[in-house]
Amino acid sequence: MAGLAGGRPLFIMALEPLKTRHPIVLAHGALGFVGYPGLEYFRGVRRMLEREGNRVFAWRVPNWKATVEQRARALLGHLREHGHEGPFHIIAHSMGGLDARHLISRLGAADLAVSLTTVATPHHGTVAAEVRNRAFRSVGLMSPRVVSARFLEHMAIFTGEWSRRFNDETPDAPHVRYRSWAGATPLWRTSPVLWPTHRLLTRREGPNDGLVSVASAIQRPELHAGTIPADHFVQLGWRTGLGGYDHRSLYRTMVRELVEAGL
Repeated sequence: MAGLAGGRPLFIMALEPLKTRHPIVLAHGALGFVGYPGLEYFRGVRRMLEREGNRVFAWRVPNWKATVEQRARALLGHLREHGHEGPFHIIAHSMGGLDARHLISRLGAADLAVSLTTVATPHHGTVAAEVRNRAFRSVGLMSPRVVSARFLEHMAIFTGEWSRRFNDETPDAPHVRYRSWAGATPLWRTSPVLWPTHRLLTRREGPNDGLVSVASAIQRPELHAGTIPADHFVQLGWRTGLGGYDHRSLYRTMVRELVEAGL
C-alpha cells in the first residue's frame, strides 16, 4: 500500500503555513454527528487548518437515513447561505463525496466549488450493499407490499446498479479540480467493528478500509491521489482497533496540493 502523494511520504509535515485562496468545507459521511457536544467527525482537522489561516466550515447534513439528494440539498443550503465567502474547496469523506458530486453536477452548484477531494467515497458502490439487500429480500423485507418506496430507494444506495446510474447522471464539472483518496488495511489493523465487511470486501473487491474498497474509492484512475494505510474510522482520527495513523497529515497533504496548484 502506498502512503505517498507525488512521491512524498504523507507523514512529512511542511513547516510553512498552508493557506488556500478559498474557504474549505469538510463534508461528513453517513454518520452525521457534526455539531454534537464532544463529538467531531474530522477530529482536530478543522482546528489544524484554521491555525494555518484557512477559513474552514463543517456543517451537519442529514445522516444515513437520508438519500444522497436530500443530503446534497442540505449541503447546498449551507453553501448558498455562505456563498459570499465562496467558491469553496470541498473535502468529503465517504458518502459525503457522493453528496458533493450530486450538488455540483445536478443541483446547479458548480459555481460554488473550486475543488472536490474525496476520501474513501464508494464511487462504484459496494458488494456489502448487495449482500445486505439479498438478506433482506430473503426474509421478505424488500417487498413493496411490506416497506415504503422511500425505504426501497434508500436501500438501493451503494449497490452496483445504483452507482452506475449515479455516475452516468453525475458528470464532473469541467472547471472543478477532482481528486480521490482510498484507504486499505489488513484485517488486524482494521477496527473489529469492520471485520465482517472487511472480509467480504477482501474476497469480492480486494484491498479495502473495512467499508469501502480501493477499487470503489478511485473515482477514475487519473484522479487517484493515493492509498493510505488507515481504516474507515482512523481516516478521521477515530481509532477503535490496533491500526494507528496520523490522519492530520493526510489533510495537510490535500491542502498542500491545493496551495501548490494556486488554489
